[in-house]
Amino acid sequence: RLEAEGVGMMEREEFVERLAMLSPRCREVLALLGEAKSNKEIARLLPKHDGETGQHVSESTVKGYVEEVLHGLGAANRQEAGLLWQKYASE
Repeated sequence: RLEAEGVGMMEREEFVERLAMLSPRCREVLALLGEAKSNKEIARLLPKHDGETGQHVSESTVKGYVEEVLHGLGAANRQEAGLLWQKYASE
């Protein structure tokens, strides 16, 4: 679990507004960032959109999703994004 101390956090309302602007896939990625998963781990966990068994997204695809998440939330890095998820997902 990531530690939230010392990280500049936004207010819950702002997080919820920004979260709503993310695609469902980016929200999935954000939840996995909240579990401190690497891009490689996330790629293994996410099936392609077509739902074919055994077919997972590439690490470069995950990298793109992570960039979208960071931009959408205004987070400085993946750790900050994960901390925001941890802080507000359980509320």
